[in-house]
Amino acid sequence: MKGKTRIIGTRFSHSKLSRAINLHFMFYFLANKAIPKILWKRYVRSCSNLNESIFILSFDCDTELDIEVLPAVIKRLKEIGIQPVLAVPGELIKKGTDVYHSLAKTGIEFVNHGYVQHTQLELPERVYVSSYFYHSLSRAEIRSDIVLGHKAIQEILGVSPTGFRTPHFGSFQKKSQLDFLRRLLKELGYKYSTSTTPVVGIKKGPYFKTDVLEFPLTGCPNWPIKVLDSWGFAFAPKREVTKADYLDQISLMCHEIEAGNPLFINIYADPSQIYDWPEFFEAMLRLAPYNVGRYSEIVDKVGK
Repeated sequence: MKGKTRIIGTRFSHSKLSRAINLHFMFYFLANKAIPKILWKRYVRSCSNLNESIFILSFDCDTELDIEVLPAVIKRLKEIGIQPVLAVPGELIKKGTDVYHSLAKTGIEFVNHGYVQHTQLELPERVYVSSYFYHSLSRAEIRSDIVLGHKAIQEILGVSPTGFRTPHFGSFQKKSQLDFLRRLLKELGYKYSTSTTPVVGIKKGPYFKTDVLEFPLTGCPNWPIKVLDSWGFAFAPKREVTKADYLDQISLMCHEIEAGNPLFINIYADPSQIYDWPEFFEAMLRLAPYNVGRYSEIVDKVGK
């Protein structure tokens, strides 16, 4: 595998250089610090045409530990009324065939997450080491990874995915990169992608049509361009936020909904990071009334 890199800073730290020269991003970066409430209100306004609030939870299952803990995590979520979507690299579907096949039979939706395993987990500290970044691959290598990931889901799980998430998606955000990705997904018959950062959601809303429907990840009320993920709040080195902050951000979202403002909440986590995290399940309990269990359900409603 190429480009093995230890994660530092944030999940998107690998694209810092390109972002530093991107003035458009820098505007949002500075605004995130200076006027976060204005950015968040802009996102809230973009959701105002929704008939009801929508919450969708996806899991990036990037390590062998995810295979081990996932059945218990999904059982616990089911008890509180939540069904997640699973994004799993093809190599890990092969390693966890029994687990993933049994989950597919229950109707859980699988998102193509490429084929090559792109994260290694160092135990017992749970240090995550990333590799295989799309921005460092050729277009041919990316195409191959996506096609092989698709075939793994079809052949092992017996279902055909219609959605995709880029591995380490924060490092693959240039317009040329996303245009290539979406053209390829359309060519393969895909309906949607969820491969963009909260900045895109602030600019374009919770979903928008390109070659496929795009669902940007949702940011945080207090830090609107920061993705609300388990790694950033619990495992990122030198992080300035905590697990309690994660729950606070979910609470602020719920308060927004209770105030009469519908929200589209699209967040993800890694099962290996949350299976022993009580605040995560408390947060999910608060969001459960708004859960939609499949991206494809939303596509059917808004993708016409």
